[in-house]
Amino acid sequence: MTILLRILTFLAIVAIALCCYFTHQLIDDYLQSVGSQNKPQVIGGAGGVFTATPGIFYSPSNHFFTPNETAAQQRMPKGALSTLRVHVDTDSIPTSGAFTIMVRVNGQPTLLTCTLTGPGDCDSGASVSFADDSRVAIMVSHDLTDAGNINFTYTMLFN
Repeated sequence: MTILLRILTFLAIVAIALCCYFTHQLIDDYLQSVGSQNKPQVIGGAGGVFTATPGIFYSPSNHFFTPNETAAQQRMPKGALSTLRVHVDTDSIPTSGAFTIMVRVNGQPTLLTCTLTGPGDCDSGASVSFADDSRVAIMVSHDLTDAGNINFTYTMLFN
């Protein structure tokens, strides 16, 4: 009887160990699949500017714009924005000036900025991290001369 009890105890321990291993494996697989939700999300927008502007503000992930930064600010969860990419088209080649898109967090400028002196593309390698409930806005300004209508798109990664 003692040998049988030892064998049953051993088998119970093996069964528990296997159960723990497979449970751990299932949890690990689940976390890896859920972890894919933490991959960077692309956000962006598009707009047009028709006159020289001291600053027009856009919400980061839609086409809402206003000269009032507070109205354009979008509340964000804790995270980081990076890889700002901007494309600018103009009716004609500007004779002078610059077009700038800057990400602002809680009303403050960041290094996540792109500046162009005419039509073209710009990539910013900077990133900015922020706390939960931070307010993010995109500031667009320019002093391009003889550019005509200016159209632009921007994207960035949120993680």
